[in-house]
Amino acid sequence: VITRNKIGTVIFSPIHITFEVNENYDPIFIEKMITRWDFINKIRKFEEGTVYERMAVKPEDFLTYETAIPFLEEQQKIGDFFNDFDILIEKQSQKIDLLKQRKQGFLQKMFV
Repeated sequence: VITRNKIGTVIFSPIHITFEVNENYDPIFIEKMITRWDFINKIRKFEEGTVYERMAVKPEDFLTYETAIPFLEEQQKIGDFFNDFDILIEKQSQKIDLLKQRKQGFLQKMFV
C-alpha cells in the first residue's frame, strides 16, 4: 500500500514501512508520482517474499530507484493540478451517488 498521511499523527502496524519526504520535494507530487501504475510496475521488480500476499519491496531497494523529478516549484504546480482533479472527481462521485439514490427512490415510489 502506498499512501500519503493526510491526517497527522497515526498509529499503524510495525509491518508497514514509512518514509518522510525531504523538504526539497513536494509531498503531493511525490504521492502522485509513486502511486502511478507505471511506477508501481517498475518498482515491483524488486519485490521479495514467498507468499504472494506478503511480497514486499525492501526500503533500500525502493530508495535506490532513480527517476527524473522537476524543481520544487514545478512539483508544486503539478501536485496542485492533480490534487484539484482528485477533488473534482470526488465531488462528481458524490453527485453520482446522490443521483443513484434519487433514481432508486423514484423506482420505489413508482412500483409501490
